[in-house]
Amino acid sequence: MSDTNNLEEIEEVEKEIEEDKEIEDNDIQATKPKPKVKRERTEKQKEAWKKCLAKRQEKRDERKAHLQKAIKEKEEASKKRLEKKIVKKAVKVKKHAVVEQLIDEDTSDSDLSDIEIQQIKNLVQQRRKKKQQQREPETKQEIKQEPQKRQIYFM
Repeated sequence: MSDTNNLEEIEEVEKEIEEDKEIEDNDIQATKPKPKVKRERTEKQKEAWKKCLAKRQEKRDERKAHLQKAIKEKEEASKKRLEKKIVKKAVKVKKHAVVEQLIDEDTSDSDLSDIEIQQIKNLVQQRRKKKQQQREPETKQEIKQEPQKRQIYFM
């Protein structure tokens, strides 16, 4: 009898264990989130989305064109500045060459004419005046003082 009782008890315990497992499986399945079903968009929503995408692409293209235009303008301005700089340098070199030529001609000729010497003197004087005029604004930086304001004291 004790063997049969033990067998019956073991069977009952096994059944209880199986039932517990089934309950746990049901609980696990119940706690698993079900995948959400997305509702379909309406035709109006779809059209609005397409319109939005088109507008975004248009704005993107507009920004890109504006940026390219700005870059192109900067390059053109840079080229113009460089050209002006080159021309200015060429003029300066040409003037220097003319002065050097006049000096060489004057020194090589034993017979100096007053007109050529006068031209050289005029050029040298003009250069000195320009240099002085450029230096004057730098040295004459006037410091403007604001008039004193009246101060009122309350007692």
